Amino acid sequence: MQVFASKTDKPYLTLEEVDQLFPGDTDRVMLQYLHEIGRIMWYRNRKLIACVVFHRVELLTKVVELLFDHSSNEVWVKRIADFKPFENGDQNITDVVYKQMAKRFLEYGIMNSILLSHLIQTESEIKPELAIDVLKLFHLVCGPIQEASGFSYIVPYFSQKIVTIVENGSYIPLKVDICFNGLAIPGYVYHLLTAIYVDIHVSHYNRVDVGKNGACVMDTDGTLKYFFHNQEENTVSLIVLTTPKKLASSWMGQLSTVKCLKEQLAEVWKGAHYDTIFYCAHCLLTKQKELSTDANPPWSGNQRHPAYTGTELVVCRQDKSAQGLPSIPLPLLYPCEF
Repeated sequence: MQVFASKTDKPYLTLEEVDQLFPGDTDRVMLQYLHEIGRIMWYRNRKLIACVVFHRVELLTKVVELLFDHSSNEVWVKRIADFKPFENGDQNITDVVYKQMAKRFLEYGIMNSILLSHLIQTESEIKPELAIDVLKLFHLVCGPIQEASGFSYIVPYFSQKIVTIVENGSYIPLKVDICFNGLAIPGYVYHLLTAIYVDIHVSHYNRVDVGKNGACVMDTDGTLKYFFHNQEENTVSLIVLTTPKKLASSWMGQLSTVKCLKEQLAEVWKGAHYDTIFYCAHCLLTKQKELSTDANPPWSGNQRHPAYTGTELVVCRQDKSAQGLPSIPLPLLYPCEF
């Protein structure tokens, strides 16, 4: 833009500098308008980057290309060949350490924060802390997570492993499917939803595994949470393995996650049409051939659910031994409070 012509040597401007360009715009209406039409990028709701305005949008594209280059393997071969050792605080980053970091990123989608910062510093004009927040804003990186070697970020797109469910008979399974109908959503949206799911659940101390088919979050309270996507079947599955003691809170967490994913889905792919299918936990526990399900139940959006005393029983259509009588504890079919 002509108004920013004298500032083209800067990767971004501070709000104070922009205010000098629009002295009468005290409410920053013009700034927000320029953001809406894509001429500049100003993320006023992000605490870290709200104070800067990216008037050279191509620099943000460059940050994304640092990780998501179409010739990624060749790029990393060159980076390793050109690498020069450097110090990070009291840690010496040698060729061997750098290669290990790069290998782990390309195989498992886990990037050490030192590697990510170094990559941005050497190949971008934007400060690492600002660039990382932009990548997090678009759910291109998740985290950080605490590891023995320090902090790392998760980039689900690059993981080559397959996430599988840990079988354990002491857990109660809660399963929900989001089944897309109509025009299929693109493949990259499934990876984006994986990153959003990780963002919802990641903390410094829980363990997160990501794969080409989804993600697993192992909470410090022992709860296991899974996100799977199947593009061929146009389906996303959310599974929580929980204990009886944590069943009520797991139900609430599952419903909250579904709601959040739907909200984010409306942002990243507005044309998505889907049904939400809830599975009977009793059928899953007893490994029934036919599973009792409930499509788009009205109670799924209810924030208040009945209290369970431990005596309320309900009917499961697949429990033939009960001959149609209430025999299944209420929380195995419906969310409730203990």
